Amino acid sequence: MKVLIIRTIQAELIGGLIDKWEDKFPNSTFDVLTHSGQPNISKKVNVTHLYNIQADFSWKKLNKQSRKVLKGYDVIIFPHKWKSITGFHEVIELAIKLTPKEVYHSTKDGTLIKINKIIIIWIYLRKMLVISGFLILVPLFILMLTNKLRKL
Repeated sequence: MKVLIIRTIQAELIGGLIDKWEDKFPNSTFDVLTHSGQPNISKKVNVTHLYNIQADFSWKKLNKQSRKVLKGYDVIIFPHKWKSITGFHEVIELAIKLTPKEVYHSTKDGTLIKINKIIIIWIYLRKMLVISGFLILVPLFILMLTNKLRKL
């Protein structure tokens, strides 16, 4: 089984997390997607893929070649410090679009929490609500502004 870790936590913690995850994913290889300039992450990492953009992980910013290389993982995990996935929507979208069989997030203690379909639906619904709200509010603002300018 191939496991991709999207490194959203300190590099030095990855080795210890892999130790904990090896029980759940025996006989697996663990690869990492990380930003360039990071130190050697762990001897337990099979392949290190570099995200050569100095920005947060995002599907939109990932080039076509990297997308091809990163597809084909059975499991994708993104570890982080908090129990909540607030602020990780771009990472979740990236993980989902790489089409693994399963996506997990993990707290720094190694607890794996599966990203289920309800979370995915909520992320996309929220995006649609923001976009539709923007599309409604901008024309209203322009109308109000033009009315104010006419009265001057």
